[in-house]
Amino acid sequence: PRAYHRPEDVASNTPCTLHLNILPKDLADRLLRHMLDESRAWKASEFWLFERKVTSPHTTALYIREIANDESGKEKENGKEQAGNEGVGGEKDEKQRKEGQGGYWYNGEPSKDVRYFSDLMEEAARVVQTKVRLVRQDRSVLSFEEKGPWKANVSVTNFYPTSQSSVGWHSDRLNYLGPQPTIASLSLGASRPFRLKRRPALDNHPTPTISVELPHNSLIIMHPPCQEEWTHQIPSHRVGLHSVSGPARINLTFRMYRPEWGPSSVPKCHCGIPAILKSVVKQQHGFGRYFYFCDARKASDGDKCSFFQ
Repeated sequence: PRAYHRPEDVASNTPCTLHLNILPKDLADRLLRHMLDESRAWKASEFWLFERKVTSPHTTALYIREIANDESGKEKENGKEQAGNEGVGGEKDEKQRKEGQGGYWYNGEPSKDVRYFSDLMEEAARVVQTKVRLVRQDRSVLSFEEKGPWKANVSVTNFYPTSQSSVGWHSDRLNYLGPQPTIASLSLGASRPFRLKRRPALDNHPTPTISVELPHNSLIIMHPPCQEEWTHQIPSHRVGLHSVSGPARINLTFRMYRPEWGPSSVPKCHCGIPAILKSVVKQQHGFGRYFYFCDARKASDGDKCSFFQ
């Protein structure tokens, strides 16, 4: 892979921007210790691959930002009055989530253990949100991306306990995010390489895989159309030990769940589960188009139904 370490090289050669020492040092270290404690309850994902049940080598959890209203009807975020809603979804989706009916799904199953941001996560989210908004001011806004202020209202968190813990080539799912999302990925603990490559249909002259080292307290922002036109991975890789976490790495991927793409907007496939929103990736003339299809990775045999919309 072609390795880039300087933020300016990452920005010039990928759809990402790299920001080092993004949090105050004390906050980064306290958040790392806190998330290591939290990670004890996280679960590994299971899915079917080539008729074989596979368990991911890392664990994950879903956290959302809590919004409450005071008696005046003004929105408050963790007790602080806000000019706009930084939280997740609309009123209908929030009611469904609390009742456990038609709420959020992740990796092909209902998110039964949705957690709220802790105070430390909230503090970090504000720093990340401010940085993303500043960076977006200098970038062109694409047709389908969020036009308003970006809000870090969700974090999909990952725990990589050893240097052998990894995640393969993929792009992040678009459900609830909508097309052309911005995803801000905060790394804590052991340094790991983050690899990117363009999709083959877009690369008439294949370019090498790109590797970006993500040290403790670094933020990589995947700007649109990264999820549509690129894939990424965290490979198994021998790493140096971090003074707090040893070989372990914590990853908080802050995202904006857009109300118009919330659970109530997602069609169900013939299997009766929420369909998956995808972009066309195999035909160059189809780029910029999106579709819903069946996600049956959790089924007993992994077979998909014929749903397509």
